[in-house]
Amino acid sequence: MKNLFLLFALFFVVACQKTDKPTVEKLHEIKLNKFVEQYKDDLVLLNYNELISYPLDAQRAITKVMHPDKKVSLWEAKLNLVKNRSTLSNEQVQFIDQLISQLDFIFKNVDQIDFDAIEEKAISVGFDNQQI
Repeated sequence: MKNLFLLFALFFVVACQKTDKPTVEKLHEIKLNKFVEQYKDDLVLLNYNELISYPLDAQRAITKVMHPDKKVSLWEAKLNLVKNRSTLSNEQVQFIDQLISQLDFIFKNVDQIDFDAIEEKAISVGFDNQQI
């Protein structure tokens, strides 16, 4: 019986230990989330040029708290900048135009979108991850 109690006590101690180890990345994420929460009212109003002045991880955290309509306008601005590059083929420009026309639907139905299919289509017209 004593062995059973010790086994239970050991299990309890092990189960109660934190499995989420502190890391520099976790510290940064916590600080970033606090920053976004503290300045949310101002951050949700950023335009595209203001948003891209922040590091990429901050951009992601900021856009998570934005309304879908705001996300649409930011992506539209980004895609129009990509589209206006002179090095794109007609097929790539048409793909971007099609994507822009569907942004509103995408952001309002994000759980229903097959992003892998969109990525495959982007690759099929000659885009890679560095271009968009």
